[in-house]
Amino acid sequence: MPLTEDVPKPLLKVRGKTLIQYVYDALPKDIDEIIIVVKYKGQEIEKYCQENFLDRKISFVYQESFSGTGGALELCADVLEDKFLVMLADDIHGAISLGKAIQHPACIVVAESDTPECFGVVEHENGSLVSIVEKPEHPKGNLVSTGAMVLTKDIFKFKAPVLASGEQYLPDMLQQYAKKYPVSVEVQEMWIPLGYPKDIEKAEEILQEDK
Repeated sequence: MPLTEDVPKPLLKVRGKTLIQYVYDALPKDIDEIIIVVKYKGQEIEKYCQENFLDRKISFVYQESFSGTGGALELCADVLEDKFLVMLADDIHGAISLGKAIQHPACIVVAESDTPECFGVVEHENGSLVSIVEKPEHPKGNLVSTGAMVLTKDIFKFKAPVLASGEQYLPDMLQQYAKKYPVSVEVQEMWIPLGYPKDIEKAEEILQEDK
């Protein structure tokens, strides 16, 4: 807010390109089907995708209540194949690391951050996920979750605690999953999270420099 009063966040633009278009363009070519979970102004997102994303099969799942990232993924349980890539639709990712991530049986994509206390801090051992500590007061490192991860349908064997808000979060499910199934850690070479209006300008500066 206030940028999202009239436009759903995935359709906000950075250098004239929507955030969801950045996500789409970074996807590995191996991914030939996309499932998009929508809620706020979901029909606008659906219309945009149907008009612009023409080279892959796309379907939409509507999240009727704010049930968090874990709840959003569970809505897709019946339509997902055994292995899949999960991404948020409002961050900008580099394509190279996503291509590496899907080569693993399961993987979490992380990035180095100057403000790890603002994110889920990832601890790993020998390249495998150990834990994710959400917004710790004293982070043990600077590797944070980007929200991108490769999973299998075994993730649905695990349940995240439901908070008072009715939300449940995917990292809680992932930590349980990682105790039984090894989850590799892949470092993202370029990740631009956009949580506040000021981040739009920062992203434009980064992308200009990168170009």
